[in-house]
Amino acid sequence: MTKTPQYGPDLSNPCDLRVLDEWTDYNGHFNVAYYVRAFDIAFAAFLSGLGVDSAATEGRTVRSRVEYLREVHLGRPLHFTSQILVQESSRLKILQAMYVDEEGYCAAIEERVTELGPIDATATSRLDELARRHAGFPVPEGWGGLAI
Repeated sequence: MTKTPQYGPDLSNPCDLRVLDEWTDYNGHFNVAYYVRAFDIAFAAFLSGLGVDSAATEGRTVRSRVEYLREVHLGRPLHFTSQILVQESSRLKILQAMYVDEEGYCAAIEERVTELGPIDATATSRLDELARRHAGFPVPEGWGGLAI
């Protein structure tokens, strides 16, 4: 079993961010709360990239778990991967990883269960297809256990 998230084009997320000054503490380190905010922005970008209407992101996150692996400093570019673990009806369980582009390391991992708002048949079909493709990817050790 792998200890780190998969990385590759099938899991890429269109979200690219840079650590903003207001997201850091007095030492210029990325503040814990903003890791979660960045994952939230990445999740919305992931859905948008699939053509899922923004109304779907108005659902609610049922549960979430974040592991902070390494510090991130002011101004660093961030890139995300998103792996669908389970899609059931209106619930989606996803594993996201945050990478620092310049150094290429995984800074944090988030597992999230979200109850999506209304989505149309086309978006549902895209999510279903992506969930089938992602089913073949390994899940990092210790992840995937949040109840849907």
